[in-house]
Amino acid sequence: MNMVINDFLRAVVSNVMSILLLFSLAQPKYNKRITHIFMFIIILADVLFSMFFYLSGNITAHARYSILWHVLTLLIIKPLFLDGLMQWLFNLITTINAFITIVILSYLISYFLPYPMYSLILIRFILFGAVILLFRRWLRPLYRQAVTHWKVFILLVVGFLVNFMYYAMFGSDIRESMTELIIPLLFLIILEISAYICIFYSLKTTAAEYALKEENIKIEASAVLLQSELSAYDEFINFTRHYRHDLRHHNAVIREMLSGGDVSAALTYLNEFDDSIVETALKQYCNNPVANAIFRLYENRAQAAHSDFVVNANISEVLSLTAPEIGGLISNLLENAWIACQGCVETGRYIVISADTTENQFFLEVKNSVREEVRFTDGMPVSTKKGGGTGSKSIMHIVHEHSGMCRFKQEGNEFVVQIVLPLR
Repeated sequence: MNMVINDFLRAVVSNVMSILLLFSLAQPKYNKRITHIFMFIIILADVLFSMFFYLSGNITAHARYSILWHVLTLLIIKPLFLDGLMQWLFNLITTINAFITIVILSYLISYFLPYPMYSLILIRFILFGAVILLFRRWLRPLYRQAVTHWKVFILLVVGFLVNFMYYAMFGSDIRESMTELIIPLLFLIILEISAYICIFYSLKTTAAEYALKEENIKIEASAVLLQSELSAYDEFINFTRHYRHDLRHHNAVIREMLSGGDVSAALTYLNEFDDSIVETALKQYCNNPVANAIFRLYENRAQAAHSDFVVNANISEVLSLTAPEIGGLISNLLENAWIACQGCVETGRYIVISADTTENQFFLEVKNSVREEVRFTDGMPVSTKKGGGTGSKSIMHIVHEHSGMCRFKQEGNEFVVQIVLPLR
């Protein structure tokens, strides 16, 4: 009777904790209530499966068929999760590898403790709990990156699974195999843990390097914008100096005409002079200084390329986005639009920007002429340039960071980008 209770407890702990681990790794599709119902059904089925072999006393058969049972069961419940098929397989293999590793370690450690049968259950519970806590508190973001790039790591995790299955499938008795092959099994576990540590460390390092490069790009972009703003300001100051100097001469001419009583000539001179006056102030598109600088910069580029440049923008001076984010977002949009315009004939080049800020959201739309049909993949435009597409990815990164929405589309010979960002 004690043996049956022990087997039952071991089955419950092993199956409950392995399912919890899987749900910690994957992304459930439904709410907690539905998820918990399906978890209970899966755990019940696993426990009944395990008890069938425990009651028959055939532990070796259970060890062999439980892996296949887990694979079959976990494949069946795939529709409960948001992960793609290959991402789900990666989660499945990781869960099974962790399960086998914990089973072996709990067996080995319990051998040195009193009441080995019950110690094994406790140790298994502690190890599973530690792994689940580790993923939920610290490793989940890095693990999700590994799942996203499953093509890079899939052969590694499959390799460990194949090695574990070899020892389980081809040994005469599972208890004897666990005792006689404990050294190679321990080496395999050490190698497995080291490999996963290397995966997480490399992903963390790469993410840190990418964040640093992205920050440097933002800083450089801000510096370029600032330099452009200062250059425009210097030009404005120089212009006003010349204008003030010339104004004295114009006043002298008008004074002389009026002194001589030639009012008609003075009026004619004033009208001609008024027509020749250029805009003397820096153009103010909106209240946001960063957006203004970018609009002025690309207006000059558009004029040099004989492109129409129209801005209708209501952008607040203060937004929930940082200045580098505003600069990166608008600069990438206008850079892509400006490049696309170069492929059109001069008479058909245009860029039209519309922006509005309300209490709850920021709306931005950029329309530009385009000559060729743009290809899309998963809603993202595919660049024809070698190494292109960085600007669109940067735009999507900023949009996702602020839980916004972005849509790229083409309507005939016009390319449109629409962005909506919630303001917190």
